[in-house]
Amino acid sequence: MLSLKRKLIGQQAMFTKPIQDSETVTEVSYEISRMIAKRSRPFNDGDIVKECIVIAAKKMCPEAAKKVEKIQLNRMTIQRRIMSLSGNIAEQLTEKTKIIEFFSLALDESTDISSTAQIERSNQRS
Repeated sequence: MLSLKRKLIGQQAMFTKPIQDSETVTEVSYEISRMIAKRSRPFNDGDIVKECIVIAAKKMCPEAAKKVEKIQLNRMTIQRRIMSLSGNIAEQLTEKTKIIEFFSLALDESTDISSTAQIERSNQRS
């Protein structure tokens, strides 16, 4: 009975491990995409980032190198990830604005070095 239980656990692990690995790879891809967007870098920077990570993994942790190679960081994937992230942020803002009761907008005009008027604003919730 105990050996059957071990076999069952082993079979279940065979299916759950790849799913967990796939989720981790996707999560890493999103995090790197977020960093690329945050720094206003070109989408194809994902390719060089992946190359660097693969080189480091092969040297420092060869058993993890195969997992690292699965990370999708080509420019089209980066673009989709960033669009997904921005869509999620827009949804969150839409939801949060539904509960806002008051909103104030303060404007201040100043001039720059060439005496051109510049409007500065600060948003505050009341």
